[in-house]
Order: sequence, then C-alpha cells, then structure tokens
Amino acid sequence: MKILTLLLTLLAFSVQAEEYEAVGVEVKAQKLIGDAYYVPGMSGAATEYEGFISNAGFVVTNEGVVVFDALGTPSLSHAMLGEIRKITDQPIKIVVMSHYHADHLYGLQVFKDEGA
Repeated sequence: MKILTLLLTLLAFSVQAEEYEAVGVEVKAQKLIGDAYYVPGMSGAATEYEGFISNAGFVVTNEGVVVFDALGTPSLSHAMLGEIRKITDQPIKIVVMSHYHADHLYGLQVFKDEGA
C-alpha cells in the first residue's frame, strides 16, 4: 500500500510540473508602440524553423497581459512567455485567437497553465 501511495504521489507531481523543450530558434518580442509588442515568425518552411512561421503579439495593460495568438507549439509559446516575463510580471489574462490554424493555436496550453 505504501508503494502505491508513493507512485500515485509521484504521478500527481509529474502531471503538475509541465516542462517545455527549449527551442533552437530566436523568439524575440519587438516593441511596437506604448505597451504593445510583436513576436514575428520566420519566413520559409515550417520544418526549417521548428514551426515558428506565424506571428503573435501581446499588450500589457494595468489589469494584465492580453496575448494575440499562441504560436505553433508549446515550446514556442513558452519562449514567448519568457519574452513577456522580461517585460512584465502581470498575469496573462486572455488569449485572443485570430483563427483556428495549428500554427496559431497549438501553444495555447502554456497560457492556460498561466491562468488565461
């Protein structure tokens, strides 16, 4: 019984501690104006850039961060979250999706984990 309890406890913690693989491409936020930022994807084949072919952005408000599109993988979104955290510690409040293509929404889980 002790072994079963230990295994279930370890399983519960492993599910909570989500890890995202680091990306080998540069995900960089560029300031547009005021508190609005743009995260430009790369042009070319998705396979050459780890799927980083779409654009995203975010706006920092007094109530929190509004993210526009979540990029094409959780790892890319996690890298974008790192860029957001360099600028603000405000909570991610909402993610606005421009459309339902995979290269814009597969990273949503990262922002869900942040409370959006």
